[in-house]
Amino acid sequence: MRDAGGTTMSLGMIQGLNELRRWNIPNAINRMILLTDGVTYGDSERCRQLARDARAAGISIYPLGIGQDWDESLLDTIGEMSGGMPAEFIRNPADAMTVFEQQFQSAVAVAVRNTTLTLRLPEGVKPKKAVKVLPIISDFGQSVLSDRQVIIQLGDLEKDSAQSVLVELMIDPRPAGLFRIAQAELSYDVPIANLIGERVRDDIKVTFTTNANEAAQVNPLVMNFA
Repeated sequence: MRDAGGTTMSLGMIQGLNELRRWNIPNAINRMILLTDGVTYGDSERCRQLARDARAAGISIYPLGIGQDWDESLLDTIGEMSGGMPAEFIRNPADAMTVFEQQFQSAVAVAVRNTTLTLRLPEGVKPKKAVKVLPIISDFGQSVLSDRQVIIQLGDLEKDSAQSVLVELMIDPRPAGLFRIAQAELSYDVPIANLIGERVRDDIKVTFTTNANEAAQVNPLVMNFA
């Protein structure tokens, strides 16, 4: 395997998506492994649209880059838009089979699908930033933020594999007391149990204080990722 020559990545993506649609099995894990050794030419937006189409069809894309010239930013976007993962770098062609095996094991481990985290915000609370911190650090960008809510597509979740999201909020001053700063909702499917559109909700509450010592206290776990 050698990394050389030009790439029109959208053509390969179209072929792969057509095959996955052709052999679509209800409740199965539909996953495309996208391997590229270069920068695509003139069809970046088409690739992004195909990633959106893949997500709508329940197909997640897991990009793999090999060589020195692949477009990490575009591949990250394709993975995240489709509900997959950001790009993974294969340093040595000999490692490709190991990575493919890891991808297979990852697909087998999926327990929950189509996971979406929604934060609904009250008056006086605005979102500033949202970042995935586990299993890998990835900035969701401004597209997941709006004035009164944050919507984050988490895609497939694997058994025994933690996912953590850090959301930075701007909160207007409050008097001392306990206040709700958001309502969190997690929606998801569990195909093996025939559960579709399941939802769980919880309020996120913060205690405001005028005590300087209490205000100086921080949550070590949160600060570790901040």
